[in-house]
Amino acid sequence: MSNHLPIYHKLKKQFLQWMPEERITRIRNMALLVTALCGLKNYSAM
Repeated sequence: MSNHLPIYHKLKKQFLQWMPEERITRIRNMALLVTALCGLKNYSAM
């Protein structure tokens, strides 16, 4: 997961800008989900 950490932080920051009133837990979960999906996409291409 450490390779995906910068992606997670970038997504979390972007989601906070898009949805400033949303709870932080939902923002974190969404960022984790999208990061995981990006990671799966990269592994399936191998």
